[in-house]
Amino acid sequence: MRYPRAGLSRLSSRLVLIAIALLAAASCLPAPRAPAVRLDVDGIIDPPMASYITRGLEYASQRRAPLVILYMDTPGGLADSMREIIQAILASPVPVVTYVAPEGARAASAGCLIAIASDFLAMSPTSNIGAAHPVSESGVPASDKITNDMAAQARSLAKRRGRNVEWAEKAVRQSVSDTADEAVRDHIADFIAQNERDLLVKLNGRKWNGEVLHTAGLPIQHLPMGMKERFLHVLSNPNVALLLMMLAMYGLIGELSHPGAVFPGIIGAVSVVLAFYSFSVLSINAAGFLLVAMAVGLFIADLFVPSHGVLTASGVLCLALGSFMLFQDAPSFLRASALLIVSMSLVTGAFFGLALGAGIRAQRRRVATGREAMVGAVAVATSPLRPEGMVRVMGELWRAVSSEPVDVGQSVVVKGVEGLTLRVEPAHPNPDAEKGDVSR
Repeated sequence: MRYPRAGLSRLSSRLVLIAIALLAAASCLPAPRAPAVRLDVDGIIDPPMASYITRGLEYASQRRAPLVILYMDTPGGLADSMREIIQAILASPVPVVTYVAPEGARAASAGCLIAIASDFLAMSPTSNIGAAHPVSESGVPASDKITNDMAAQARSLAKRRGRNVEWAEKAVRQSVSDTADEAVRDHIADFIAQNERDLLVKLNGRKWNGEVLHTAGLPIQHLPMGMKERFLHVLSNPNVALLLMMLAMYGLIGELSHPGAVFPGIIGAVSVVLAFYSFSVLSINAAGFLLVAMAVGLFIADLFVPSHGVLTASGVLCLALGSFMLFQDAPSFLRASALLIVSMSLVTGAFFGLALGAGIRAQRRRVATGREAMVGAVAVATSPLRPEGMVRVMGELWRAVSSEPVDVGQSVVVKGVEGLTLRVEPAHPNPDAEKGDVSR
């Protein structure tokens, strides 16, 4: 069937008009808003954390994100990692807001300066900020030279962001701290936010680099740490470092006590490498490390030297003292848990105590194999012993010599082994107890 050309022309025109109308309507619809990027500053400020924040800021820049939220709860950390994060924030083409949350969170020490360096600073109602006095690797307050350098940085950052310069310097020199309300009053924090939605509402309409922010109702994309960053961040925990050290010790002892087992040696070697990485990030005390190394040496020596528990007890004592001293010079948040140290020492002592007890019991146990095992065994005469003859003991026929006459089927007790001859005596008072054995 054929359609008239005029009808086809009108149909085509209508289709074109509909397509144009749909395109015009689509162009009038608002474009989807790019989400804000949230980064979690949770825990110690260390190299993995600095790498994560730097990567997150670069990601936000590439995606043209309207905002980066640093969700912060940190006790502080390393000065070098802090400076790396601050430089990344200052160079970011995307506005950065530090939000000290959840409630009860803190932005202490290195976290305080990172928060001051941010374009905006918001706090949850029960959070706090401050206590930024630097400490040396030995855990004592840093020298005047280091303190003056950090105080100058704090003043510079506060001045650039329009914050209280005097308070920022006091946070470094005098370790002053503010609650959320006090921080807003002292012009350190911009405002208090109850949650992320409240944060975006209160940021809405504020100016950044001459532009007005439109953040109300903005979607938020959470960018977590990568697997590598999370793994290295966990290794910076002093408790994890201590556990790795113990795993290395047990692996080494297991390989030495069972040569060729391979698996304990591999576990020990890997744990040693990971433990040394942790020690390179953390501040450790040399005397504590030497005491722990001495403990390992004493435990190994106990495998080869019969000390009746002296080496084990000394090793446990050195292990406990060394573990307490190992992170003694570090700040409080970079020290190992006392409960972990005590538990670890008790478990190690119990382990070697059980091993020692098993060894002593094995030494006292009567020999169960070889010629020595025959001494005290009961045998049955298979021929008269006048004084020599044959006896059956442990299913074997042996030549025997008796100090008294012995008849066939009479039981005797082995008193000694001389070459291939047994020295026996009659078993009294039941000489016929094992006559049945002759027939075997």
